[in-house]
Amino acid sequence: MAAAAEFIPTTPPPVNQSRLLKFEFHGRALEFFKIWVVNLFLSIVTLGIFSAWAKVRTQRYLYGNTRLDGHSFTYLADPVTILKGRFIAFGFLIGYSLAWNFYPSAGMILLVVGVLLLPAILVAATRFKMRNSSYRNLRFGFDTQFSAAYRLFALPMFIILLLTGVCYGLLQLVDLDAMMVGFQELETDSDAKQAVSLTAEQLIPTIFYLILVPFIPYLDYLRNHFLIDNSRYGHASAQLKCSVGSFYELYLMSFLVMTVAITIAITLSIGLVALVTALFGSVENPDSIGMVAGAISAFLIYSSLFLVSGYFRARRTNLIYGNSIFGDSELISELKFTQVSWILFSNTVAIMLSLGLLIPWSRMRMARYIASATQLKSTDLALITAGSHESQNALGDGMIDAFDLDIGL
Repeated sequence: MAAAAEFIPTTPPPVNQSRLLKFEFHGRALEFFKIWVVNLFLSIVTLGIFSAWAKVRTQRYLYGNTRLDGHSFTYLADPVTILKGRFIAFGFLIGYSLAWNFYPSAGMILLVVGVLLLPAILVAATRFKMRNSSYRNLRFGFDTQFSAAYRLFALPMFIILLLTGVCYGLLQLVDLDAMMVGFQELETDSDAKQAVSLTAEQLIPTIFYLILVPFIPYLDYLRNHFLIDNSRYGHASAQLKCSVGSFYELYLMSFLVMTVAITIAITLSIGLVALVTALFGSVENPDSIGMVAGAISAFLIYSSLFLVSGYFRARRTNLIYGNSIFGDSELISELKFTQVSWILFSNTVAIMLSLGLLIPWSRMRMARYIASATQLKSTDLALITAGSHESQNALGDGMIDAFDLDIGL
């Protein structure tokens, strides 16, 4: 008689049990160098036309080598579409630059137009980028209308433009030429004196940026909430859970770190110069010793800025990523600012010593670290189904590249 098959009871897997999924980046410096050098050469030869294809090739490599739970991301954008958007975007940029150089009054109008276009650019570019990004054959999406962006950003835009206009009106009451003559009379070097004419229009960009400074944390908060709260993966909507106060705290702490770091660097520099002067003040060539001390001092001060940049980037990434959710999936970001600072500093030194040839290596290095410090707490990504999406144009994406605005998630 055949033995009866042994029955082994199985325990059903727990329902809705969360797993920690680690991001991984498998890009290699040599592989990316080949892509980078061809992109650079063809972009130069074609006077920038190939840059649209260069962006797609770069993004596809970065996306394809970023994995989560064994699956890679995919970048699906069409370079021809990006190129069309860039033609319009760079045309606007050239007109803006020429206006400020030759027709400052027209430049002021274009400044206002540019500010008013920013919400629309934000929506268009984010739609295009999300629509052309996918994971597990499901595309990301961005669900909102232009009107929603303008409702959100209308008040800060109005206040900034209003204050800029008030300052412009006050400048009309000031004799700027007489002021410049007064400053020139303070010059002790008569050879350095020359007639300088200054108009209120020429001061508007500086005044605009000064007025913008206290609004930056608030605008950063609005921007990230708007981008993430209207994004989705398949049918799973995203949400950012943090307050405007956390952004102001981030910027304030970064400013304090910068102040302390630069103060320490300057103090060490002064001490170094005093020490060198005391030890080598009697040498035959004191100028060379002074130059060495000055170079080391500049190095200390410049290096302190990498610490500040690493602190800001790490904390900001942790703040945004660490408080983002997609459906029931939660992102976890644990970047260490000391590690980010070191990577930024050593990457910069390597790029300078290699005359730029190690740029691909530096990008792979930073991408690998960011992926290693990022996780996703999720139940099952496979349960997420596709949502509706529509094709988008690349005009917004081109405008972002033209003005170097970072709106990426």
